[in-house]
Amino acid sequence: HIHFKVHRRGYEELTSPLYFKDDLYNTSARILQSLNSTDQSKVIVDLKTVKNVRTGKFDITIRSV
Repeated sequence: HIHFKVHRRGYEELTSPLYFKDDLYNTSARILQSLNSTDQSKVIVDLKTVKNVRTGKFDITIRSV
């Protein structure tokens, strides 16, 4: 998994992990396992291979302050 931080003036800073579907380590990831299945689906990306490049979509939403 990857941890990332997103910030923008006037918005709450977001620090979050990003997990990859079918990663063997997901079962031992304490943060991921502490989430319910709905929230888990929000932080897991399913990578696809397109023209020999692994790609995935991960939506990020931050709140204004």
